[in-house]
Amino acid sequence: MHINPIDQARDDELARRGLPPIAYADNRGNRYGDPAPVVAIKRGEPGYYPIHSLLTADELNALEGVTPAQREAMLSGSMFGWHLKGADPKLHEQLRERQVARGKGEAA
Repeated sequence: MHINPIDQARDDELARRGLPPIAYADNRGNRYGDPAPVVAIKRGEPGYYPIHSLLTADELNALEGVTPAQREAMLSGSMFGWHLKGADPKLHEQLRERQVARGKGEAA
């Protein structure tokens, strides 16, 4: 498959940020407007892909080695743009650390 050099450069940059090629998010309750229980998010692509799986999003992410911060960054990028700060897992790690420090969350 041929990849446009601009797309390849963007993909390389997103990979350097620590984004995995794919991540999964829970869609129980039709959160993302599709009856599939899980959605897949592909690095650098807008939107998501419905996944009908017996495994949960967390189980699929564990198999792929995707962290919660990476999942949140992938969701942000797919919905709001890959150029935004929310598409960086480091931001989500910092937010999680602040929540834990304030006693509002548990360490992952």
